[in-house]
Amino acid sequence: MKASLFLFTLVALFFFAGTTNALPTYTDDVVLGRRDIEALIPELQKRTGHKTPSQHWAKKDIPTLAAHIMVQIKAKVSASIVADISAKFCDDVKANLNINLKALLGIIEIDDAHVSLAQKTVLNGLNAKVSASINAELDTQVYASIQADLLKALGSSCDEAKLLKVLLEIDAKLAALLKVKLPVICVDISSQVKAAVDVGIKHAKITVPLLLTVDVSLDIDVTVTLKACVKVAIKACADIKAKAWAQAIVNAVV
Repeated sequence: MKASLFLFTLVALFFFAGTTNALPTYTDDVVLGRRDIEALIPELQKRTGHKTPSQHWAKKDIPTLAAHIMVQIKAKVSASIVADISAKFCDDVKANLNINLKALLGIIEIDDAHVSLAQKTVLNGLNAKVSASINAELDTQVYASIQADLLKALGSSCDEAKLLKVLLEIDAKLAALLKVKLPVICVDISSQVKAAVDVGIKHAKITVPLLLTVDVSLDIDVTVTLKACVKVAIKACADIKAKAWAQAIVNAVV
């Protein structure tokens, strides 16, 4: 049974290789899942007004189709990667805040409520700031290139079979580009993020002579921490391997 399945897969892959042009070798992890791609097609058809069984997009529909695909790609990356990076970074900041509080000449010592208030002050808006900074850089460093490749791959017309192949191709390019660009982006935005953290720390500090002192500092390097968060987020997201995509390709053409 296993031998028959293996032989069938080889034959299907051979058939596919002979009927498609220059599809990439899927040696890297991917960002979009097979289910995401399958669910995307009817949604795109609905948005562009195509409800016929032919599932065909003419030349005039291609720009709209590409725009809708980019919306889905950006939403997926934002939800599955950018959000994880931002959340992990904020958790690391929270865990590495040094908060020292003294009140009434030392009579009242620091407690959980004071720590929580200082942490909330520092972290206020930080998650959104990190996400917005990353997404802004992704627009220029990743998405512009992906959209150009997408339009080129879609060509002057497209049907469902071609769209599946294009999405697989674009997904592989997206994954490779994200792995290269996200660490670079984290370096690029580190000064902005550090400035946001510094503002939060400044707001959390309080000095009332003889009455109250709240001192806050951070024990981590922002750039190093952002890079570590990127590594964790990409690893967690990349859960579909080349073998799964090979099978997905077979399914698309059989």
